[in-house]
Amino acid sequence: MLMSSRKRRDYVAFLHQVLEILSSLPCMQQVVPDFEWVLWKVVKDVLIRTTHRGCAFHWGQAVWRKLIDIIFGRGGNLSLLPEAAGIAISAS
Repeated sequence: MLMSSRKRRDYVAFLHQVLEILSSLPCMQQVVPDFEWVLWKVVKDVLIRTTHRGCAFHWGQAVWRKLIDIIFGRGGNLSLLPEAAGIAISAS
């Protein structure tokens, strides 16, 4: 399934379509979505009996992006990033 945008209504429709295809509510205990606020909210509203957790990789990615936005602003000079100097950054 493809989504045309990342809006709440799109995520709700997508999750309902998945649940319809599965024909019976899966017994999910935990969901690990990426750190997109809208997706977290929709998963919480649609899959009400599941625990929501984020993974270390996506958390690190979200923190890194926010840090870049704060320091350089959108469209700033990213050539000063550690990757440009050959320095590896990881979430673990």
